Amino acid sequence: MVKLVFIWLLVIMLILYLHLNVKCRHICVPNMRLVKLLLFRIGHGTKISSLPSFCIAHVLTLCLSCVLVPPTVDVKPRQVTLKQGTPFRLACTSTSPASVKWSKVNDTIRSDIKIQGSTLEVMKATVEHSGKYRCFAENRAGSSESFAIVAVFSTYSITAGQMV
Repeated sequence: MVKLVFIWLLVIMLILYLHLNVKCRHICVPNMRLVKLLLFRIGHGTKISSLPSFCIAHVLTLCLSCVLVPPTVDVKPRQVTLKQGTPFRLACTSTSPASVKWSKVNDTIRSDIKIQGSTLEVMKATVEHSGKYRCFAENRAGSSESFAIVAVFSTYSITAGQMV
């Protein structure tokens, strides 16, 4: 009876694996070799009790590790105040595998802004970089967003002089 339940669990895991989001597969691919090997060995008369306990525990944990959950994102730093000409970087982190996109609220992302993966970077900030930036993460299970406020102030100063 235990052997039958274990085999069904492995079969369900294989089915889940085939239907999971591509982003989650990188977690599961190496582990699926173990599942296939266990199915092969059980199918050819190996008793479950003779399998190493860490293998069984690993396979059971695999069920939970491959379940895709909606992302939760966070942007750091949340607020940036800097002088014109200074570089800045915003990093967006996600709690689960997801595709990440940056945008600027009520504006477009300027061409001098470098976006690499989940990081937004500006080498020389200008006043035009000021605004609210949005990090949006999405996977098949859901989506999430987080914001950062950037304030760039000008280095120009006005000096009061005597009027004649």
